[in-house]
Amino acid sequence: MRTFRRGRDSNHVDTAVVSAPGALLVDAAYHALHHAYPDRYMSSFTTVFDRLAGTGCALAGRRVAMTGATGALGAPLKEMLEREGAQVTGLRFNVDYTYDDYGRLDAALQGADILVLAHGSKKDHAMDANCASFVAIIERFRALHRGDKLPVEVWAVGSEIECHPAWGDPDLRIYLESKRTFARRARHCFHDLSVV
Repeated sequence: MRTFRRGRDSNHVDTAVVSAPGALLVDAAYHALHHAYPDRYMSSFTTVFDRLAGTGCALAGRRVAMTGATGALGAPLKEMLEREGAQVTGLRFNVDYTYDDYGRLDAALQGADILVLAHGSKKDHAMDANCASFVAIIERFRALHRGDKLPVEVWAVGSEIECHPAWGDPDLRIYLESKRTFARRARHCFHDLSVV
């Protein structure tokens, strides 16, 4: 088909900036990612193949800035990313940033292709840790990459607490509110074509 149409089809259109790919069907933005990462994003009609084959995400050679890289979930996630060929830079609370100062993150965020947010707190400063800092770091990452040809890629770790009640536990209620507040904010990013 490509030979017959000589590359003139709905997936091969000129674009100055690639938007985030759609969910189920392949569009020009999704196919453009295949040209950026030739061994990934290979589906031509529906993204199901890439989801099943694990080729709907490019990691080899990509630079990752990651919070929570030494935590219970973050440490194994960091190992998995590195095993797939990503270069991971850990971002540490009270060393690289505080809730009052995110400016020290700029160099790491500027040099990153992917931002992974895997930090958090179940009780102390839960809203700052699980929501406000996530939003602040994402917005800083986006601002530093404004004008890039590819959309920014953000991974934010959620929790099962977003789906069930606090069971009358006041400490769990604090955690629940912080995670659900971020989940509502994250929904806006999910529909934003400048963010993967």
